[in-house]
Amino acid sequence: MYNLKKSIRDWFRELLEILFQAAALVIDTVRTFFLIVLAILGPIAFAISVYDGFQSTLTQWISRHMSVYLWLPVSDLFSSILAKIQVLMLQNGAPVKVIQ
Repeated sequence: MYNLKKSIRDWFRELLEILFQAAALVIDTVRTFFLIVLAILGPIAFAISVYDGFQSTLTQWISRHMSVYLWLPVSDLFSSILAKIQVLMLQNGAPVKVIQ
């Protein structure tokens, strides 16, 4: 019974790790695409911001660029938090999987 419980726990942990890696890959891919588009639109936003009525386009572009640029560091922070939680769970008595 213990081996069954342990194997189910290991299977679920591996499933969650795969899902986390897939989500990180999707975030990085979408982030790269948006940064390429924003890099193309940056000079256009700068040129348009010179004219009256379009002064806010440059600040909007900068804020969007910084927002998209910070997606990966934020996901890395969540990754480190999850790793710390896993370490604490292992220290509290959960069985340790030995990697050979």
